[in-house]
Amino acid sequence: MRLDRIPDSNRHAAWLLNIGAGINPDNEGVVEIPEAMCCPDHTLESLIASTYPDISQMNKIEDQYFLDRTILSAKNDDVDKINDAILDQFYLDCEKHIMLNADSVNLDDNALQNQPYPIEFLNSLKASGLPLSKLALKAGCPLMLPRNLEPSKGLCNGSQLVLTGIRQHVLKCKIITGDACFAGDIVLIPSITLEPSAETLSIPLK
Repeated sequence: MRLDRIPDSNRHAAWLLNIGAGINPDNEGVVEIPEAMCCPDHTLESLIASTYPDISQMNKIEDQYFLDRTILSAKNDDVDKINDAILDQFYLDCEKHIMLNADSVNLDDNALQNQPYPIEFLNSLKASGLPLSKLALKAGCPLMLPRNLEPSKGLCNGSQLVLTGIRQHVLKCKIITGDACFAGDIVLIPSITLEPSAETLSIPLK
């Protein structure tokens, strides 16, 4: 983790390192989480409320609001659930757009030209580095790029953006993080073709 070099951050970093070294658990292997790190009622709703306060009441959220907070999760299924819950609360008056992908199988010249798998099955496949088959978005929501698109223009893996416009095949976004010379730039993210490696997915999905 990247932390400010202040006493509280140093104590937090030492606590995390101790967990990794197996020092913090008690005799039964239980780690006691500091009270300040716990949500009031241990629910997803309280996690969202404590991390993104007043997110449904704000008409215009400043870029720094998103840069100062994030929720980390160890499982992709949890990420999808949390994202959906936050988006439902985000900009209540803003329309939700569902962007659909176009899954197909990459057939060679000798293969049958008919699609060998049902589209519903292809849409259900999940692989590292691939987006969901149905991506829900609202104008104004934060986004993160999952790969390098154009580093010379600030579009790198991990770049944080704010969505400003939605079209069928293009997302209009504003860069809010990374190199200072790119912050505030308006960029267009087009639909692109992605093909996972054979090690990631045995079906030649496209």
